[in-house]
Amino acid sequence: MASGPTHNHILSTEELYVCKQDGNATDCLSCDRTFDAVCSGIHISFSLLFSLVLLMLGCCTQLKHYSLKILVPYRGHNFKWIVTALLSFTLLCAVGEGVLTDLSVNSKTRPLMYVPQAAALLCSVISLVYYHHMEYWNRPKLAWLSLLYWTCAVSIEVVRLLNFVEEVRFDFTILKLNVIIICISIYTLLVLFDLYILWTKVFRYSNDKKEYTADFKKTNMFYLYNFNSLLSKSMFSTLNWLFVLGHKRPLEVTDLGCLPEDFSCKKIYRKFEDAYEAEKERANKLHKTPSLWRVYLKAYGSIIFISVFIKIVADTFMFIPPLAVGGIVSYATKIYYNEEHATAKECHMTVQEFFSNGFVLIVVMFLAVVIRGILVQYGGHMLDWVTIYSRTAIQAATYEKSLRLSTWMSSNGGMTTGQITNHMSVDAMALHWLSQSHLWLWAVPYQVFGLLALLYVKMGVSALIGSSLLIITFPVQLKLTNTISRLQDTLLKISDSRLKKIKELLQGMKLLKLYGWEEMFCSAIEVVREKQMKSTMKVGASMIAMRVTSDTSYFMVSVIIYHLSRSRCPNGGLYDEYTCFATTSTSSSRPNQNYTTSDNAGENYGTFTSDTSLNDSLDNRVPEHIALKITDGIFSWDHDGTVPTLRDINCEIHVGSLVMIIGLVGSGKSSLLSAILGEMSTIHGSVQFTREKSRVSYVPQKAWLQNATLRDNILFGQEFDLKRYNAVIEACALQPDIDILPAGDMTEIGERGINLSGGQKHRVSVARAIYSKTDVVMLDDPLAALDVHVGSHVLEKGIMDMLVREGRTVILVTHQLQNLNYANKVILMEGGRLSQEGDLNEIRARDPVLFATWQETIRVLTESEMESDTDDHFVSDTEKERVDLYQQISKIETRETKGSDGALIEEEERERGSVSWRVYLAYAKAIKYYRVILILLLSTAQAAALILSNFWLSAWSELGVDTANKTQDEFDEESSFYRRGYTILSLVFFALTVAVFTTLILSGISAAKRLHLALLRNIIHAPLRFFDTTPIGRILNRFSNDTQLIDQKLWTTWMSLLYTGFLCLSALVVNAIVTPVFMIAVVPLIVIYYIVQKYFVETSRELQRLESITRSPFLAHFSETLGGLPVIRAYRDERRFKKRLLETIDTNNVVQMYVLSSYRWLTVRLEILGGFVILLAGLGSLLSCILADLQPSLVGLAITFALSICGQLNWMVRMVAECEMAMNAVERVVHYSQIPIEEYRGVYSPPADWPNRGHIRFENVSVRYAPDLDPVLEDVSINITPGEKVGICGRTGSGKSSLTLALFRIIDTFKGRITIDGIDISHVSLLTLRSRLVIIPQDPVLFAGTIRFNLDPYCSKSDEELWEALEIAQLREVVASLDNKLDSYVSEDGDNFSVGQRQLFCLARAFLRNAKILIMDEATASVDMETDAILQNVISVAFAHRTVITIAHRIASIIDSDSVLVLSEGKVMEYGSPSTLQNQEGSAFASLLKKRL
Repeated sequence: MASGPTHNHILSTEELYVCKQDGNATDCLSCDRTFDAVCSGIHISFSLLFSLVLLMLGCCTQLKHYSLKILVPYRGHNFKWIVTALLSFTLLCAVGEGVLTDLSVNSKTRPLMYVPQAAALLCSVISLVYYHHMEYWNRPKLAWLSLLYWTCAVSIEVVRLLNFVEEVRFDFTILKLNVIIICISIYTLLVLFDLYILWTKVFRYSNDKKEYTADFKKTNMFYLYNFNSLLSKSMFSTLNWLFVLGHKRPLEVTDLGCLPEDFSCKKIYRKFEDAYEAEKERANKLHKTPSLWRVYLKAYGSIIFISVFIKIVADTFMFIPPLAVGGIVSYATKIYYNEEHATAKECHMTVQEFFSNGFVLIVVMFLAVVIRGILVQYGGHMLDWVTIYSRTAIQAATYEKSLRLSTWMSSNGGMTTGQITNHMSVDAMALHWLSQSHLWLWAVPYQVFGLLALLYVKMGVSALIGSSLLIITFPVQLKLTNTISRLQDTLLKISDSRLKKIKELLQGMKLLKLYGWEEMFCSAIEVVREKQMKSTMKVGASMIAMRVTSDTSYFMVSVIIYHLSRSRCPNGGLYDEYTCFATTSTSSSRPNQNYTTSDNAGENYGTFTSDTSLNDSLDNRVPEHIALKITDGIFSWDHDGTVPTLRDINCEIHVGSLVMIIGLVGSGKSSLLSAILGEMSTIHGSVQFTREKSRVSYVPQKAWLQNATLRDNILFGQEFDLKRYNAVIEACALQPDIDILPAGDMTEIGERGINLSGGQKHRVSVARAIYSKTDVVMLDDPLAALDVHVGSHVLEKGIMDMLVREGRTVILVTHQLQNLNYANKVILMEGGRLSQEGDLNEIRARDPVLFATWQETIRVLTESEMESDTDDHFVSDTEKERVDLYQQISKIETRETKGSDGALIEEEERERGSVSWRVYLAYAKAIKYYRVILILLLSTAQAAALILSNFWLSAWSELGVDTANKTQDEFDEESSFYRRGYTILSLVFFALTVAVFTTLILSGISAAKRLHLALLRNIIHAPLRFFDTTPIGRILNRFSNDTQLIDQKLWTTWMSLLYTGFLCLSALVVNAIVTPVFMIAVVPLIVIYYIVQKYFVETSRELQRLESITRSPFLAHFSETLGGLPVIRAYRDERRFKKRLLETIDTNNVVQMYVLSSYRWLTVRLEILGGFVILLAGLGSLLSCILADLQPSLVGLAITFALSICGQLNWMVRMVAECEMAMNAVERVVHYSQIPIEEYRGVYSPPADWPNRGHIRFENVSVRYAPDLDPVLEDVSINITPGEKVGICGRTGSGKSSLTLALFRIIDTFKGRITIDGIDISHVSLLTLRSRLVIIPQDPVLFAGTIRFNLDPYCSKSDEELWEALEIAQLREVVASLDNKLDSYVSEDGDNFSVGQRQLFCLARAFLRNAKILIMDEATASVDMETDAILQNVISVAFAHRTVITIAHRIASIIDSDSVLVLSEGKVMEYGSPSTLQNQEGSAFASLLKKRL
């Protein structure tokens, strides 16, 4: 054993120096001092000259005012930087060689052995600064000076080469010769490059700025990544301003500006579409289905290839640290055990000798880590572009496809809104994450096989024997991966179903609350959620199995390799092998973070096939006097159906005519309009428009409005014409409504027009059609939702005075037979056929009986209106009504707006600063506190086991050093002891790792389940006003993207954070133990780490919040578009809507790009700081070995852990930020889980048969929508006796619906009380109250499912009862004609039935409830008069002994009521029997009767 370490040599004497000439070392190292001095002077002179030129141009010319931040790189820019960087590295090696030679050979220092190289290195760096400013200022003539320098440098190196060859001859093992040859090659390349710049930029001027003309026009383009030098791009320094700003204050979307043109959604989609068309053409030739993967690779394959290539190059540098650690340990061993020999020192250092020096290896390792970090982030950022490209392209393509989605596919359940929304959000984001995995797909095999090769080189056959276990377990892991992929496919389908049910729940929330069904629908969602959680748990179990398999294999491999390779341990040293093995383990475990990406994500777009597209059957070949012509038309909603919806349709509609379509409910009136619009499949025949006058506007039966201002809803993309606009407003009686709005017509209309009444929505929809300068106007029964006065006004002033007078063709579906005298042609639909056609005289001549029936119906309905006053009286009375309306609505509508800016929809909530500790506490509570403590304890134990096992390995590695004084048995016994100890410690570490992993997965999934349940239950219990002021898209965002983050990403992020955090802590502990001085040196780096992560977290947190906020608008716009497809297509306004979507995606992409780039900005800086940690750890441990007797094994241990801290600390800081950003999803979910809810509990449980009489009393009742709002009903006192039939009438906004909502406690009763059968309803639980009453709302709501489910969701009624209810509702024949009868499918929103039929289904549903109290809110507004008359008779019989409250626009619907309640301004104006009020002087009810419809 050596007596101890010696410290008199920095270099070992094994670093032999070769001299091909005889002579002593001093003579051999003699060189031409004059030549070296001249070389140094030339390099220094050019350095000063470069600096002086830059200083003069920057300070003494007009360039001093040049302040643009944009640099347009010349062609070959990257080549210039890379070659110059290689030159700098070569010169650095030359400097190192000179320094080491000087220290080892000479008794006194000779600076000229390294000063020329140092001067050249300095000049090469300054030349890059010079070149940067040449590009920045666009002064290519500056290249003359650099060309002169490179020419001189080439000359110098050629002379040096000749001198060296003359002295030594060619020997490529000598480092100096290689350096000279490389320098000559690089200098020559730089000469050629400058000549190229001069040729292209000076002699043949080319302007590279032309490529970026569109970008330069953008004054708010702050993302300048592509307009900077390679160094700036590699360091992402263009984002520095963002982090400084983010540190000062919370970021806003406007701070981010816009992206360059290459990232615009329009350009991205165009490129994707071109690739898709090319793939479709290829597939058609081969009779195959187009492959989205081929499209993906064709569009973005080049970028992917470049990024993967850069990643592989970067991973090549990953092999350097393991080799370097082994070399450093060997170097330390030779020094520690005094294995040097003071032999003669030769003159020139070989390559092998140079790179076997420990200090050189530390620098090389530092550079390798830094360069690899920069390259990985540079290539990864290119892949970030692909993620944005692919997600954006899929979203734009999905929207484009949605605009052509056939009505049948959306109504029969073949492609629901939930499924399409999933394509838009979840699947697009899955493809986003899938794109990120490309690097790992190619890099991991390269890393693993490369490191296994290193293991083989270091450890021999034993490495292959041990590593064979990896090959054996590979099929198992592949099987588990496929299992996870299949489970992910299942999860996507279940997620589709869950989102579909949630969307349906949100859209039908008002009905659900009125019927007390929210708990039932909540339970249905919980059932689906339970299935989703079971599948997620299976994914977690598969991940646990994969982790167990992976860790078991690596555990067994390590044990086998160490046992086989170390029967004896010469010279100690396991750390070079350990470093290789540890790197192998780390490299192959990272990709598991991306488990959530499903293979099906890329295929889902393919399921959205052309079969779902709208078939454009419209033709344009008819004479000019004919607006449209249908010839032998047979139409069907189902293009594969055998029974057509419409058949034998032949008609011509002349230009400028008014055509009215009438018929019973379900006779095909609305379907005829849909057939004309091309919404139905044309089985036979044709629909032809005149070519010159084919522009169409359309008013659907169910009004569709946008979440925009009232003016924008009317203009609908048209230019604003004040005169025409005012005329339209007057014609549609909208001025009173506009006057009462706080911002006038600039007041925001809620999603789906939620803050407007049914009549107001229809009038806005009609105004839109009138304002548009189209040729054909189709109106699907908009007058049904209007009261008699407003309806008459719209007909006369809007349709007749504007549309007809302008010569526009009008097709009006109506049930109001009294208006037929306005029509030029009447079309009667019966059973899907055109039964009668012609004007009234023609029909009277053709079918006198039918005409007489119409006349009788009109007479009965209007007999009390024949005593109308003059038109002047009508006008003056209308003005009075407008004043009343203004006074009432001003109280209602002002409450629903936030202020004078007219915004109704509240701005999406956004927390400021760091995520509150309460959010973390809420997540910990969801996990369960005891589990959190258990996870922390297990993680601590895991870190301790890792530290102990590595110190144990360090001690084992020293075992083979002193073998001379030990027998073989003693050595074998000690080796066996260390093997057993290492095996036990490794087994403990393995078990703890699996335990932490398992506990985290199970805890994360259970927390996700609890958070979703809390969110769902709180949302369904929220007051109705919350849904009026919150867009559905915003709520859906919580249930889709935020829930997906919590379900799949959050717990994996926490897992990575805990693992890396404790690993970094372990590394610090080990280095502090091994080299205490390391902690002193590393403190400044820790401070820098803290500053960097602080800036990053503050900025990235706000970016993540902005990303979530900007994601909601395009989802809301998408959902809004799906609801109005027929309207958008009728107006042929797809392009504008698509443009709007692209704008919202662009806004989201801006934030998304900054989010992704911010990660790169962080990681590059942490990689560089990590490199300095390695540098400090290496220098500290190696110097400690030389100066403080530190064992070589501990040197290897310290450096190995420093290497791990480099990668893991980067990952930890990133996980800290990502965890906080993912916690933003928890923050948003928790926020909605804590919104105020209705008070569901009651203090009294009424009898099971309550109410058994139906006696209702309002005692001085005042109600309001919220405590901070004005009342909508004031001091209302009425008494409704058991079995009484009460009709409620009044102007729009008079409080009719508010009165009924008060009965259901939908709105707050803050004064007085309401009793039913003597029981105060405020004392009864909400569900009990609402389940004992029944209402038929104005807007019919049906849910996806069967007819049976829609009638009786609890399945408590027999088939006989269901058929009886259908018969009462006049629907028995309709349902009986369906193939599956009661089990026939009802599509989402009931779109496969007409609006009138939907209202009748709601009637049937109400009949089945057998409640003593029935409220009918405009229940028959969309049915024809004949059906309405039948229903009124049926209701009078079926509810003869029940209390019925009816709100109706048709006076005939309430004329036979026992009592009539007239409301005005929220107060009772009149209450009494119709006969009494009719004969009462000045009665408002009598005034209504006298008005002619």
